[in-house]
Amino acid sequence: MGREGRLSVFYAPFDSVSGDARLVLLGLTPGWRQMCIAIETYRSARQHGASDAEAQRAVKAAASFAGMRSRIAGWLDDLGVNDAVGVESATELFDEPASLHTTSLVRYPVFVGEAMANYRGTSPRPEASPLLRSLISELLIPELSGLRGALIVPMGTAVARALVSLEVPFLDRCLLGFPHPSGANGWANRQFAENRVRLRAAVAHWNRSPRTGEPARRN
Repeated sequence: MGREGRLSVFYAPFDSVSGDARLVLLGLTPGWRQMCIAIETYRSARQHGASDAEAQRAVKAAASFAGMRSRIAGWLDDLGVNDAVGVESATELFDEPASLHTTSLVRYPVFVGEAMANYRGTSPRPEASPLLRSLISELLIPELSGLRGALIVPMGTAVARALVSLEVPFLDRCLLGFPHPSGANGWANRQFAENRVRLRAAVAHWNRSPRTGEPARRN
């Protein structure tokens, strides 16, 4: 889809949007593993008679944050997000596509160099790259601006820094300071512990905000 210096952007079917979602998990960009799962899931769904929209939804259910969901859910539960959206545990949200929207700062996979290494958000930073900035402006900003009232959870420093630098219009409902859940992030638990009190307060504030509406409460 585009090249800039050592960066290459490739298409993968991550275009489905859950328009009624109350929670958004925002990664940096799909990695190689997520791209492969997405392509295989989409191909299989279409071969079994699914429409494009149905196959795109199946991709999100199978590929988004694959391998990282338990860690994410544990952090979200600790912050009270599960109570705010009315589920026992945030793990349930991955099976409820209407309540959860998953996406990335750069919607499509970005790789670095001839070795096609996963892009880590540096050299260059997303906000410093004309190619990546254009994808953020053209895809992400309209996508998340349309999800009015949803709590947005940027995963990792690179994503949060880019949102602040670009002054996105939904910054007031972003849970800044949430770690990236990748197993390669050795500082994740420390970052979560350092930011935990502030993040819990931010979730409580969002839950009280009139624009979110009344959360669905458990019986």
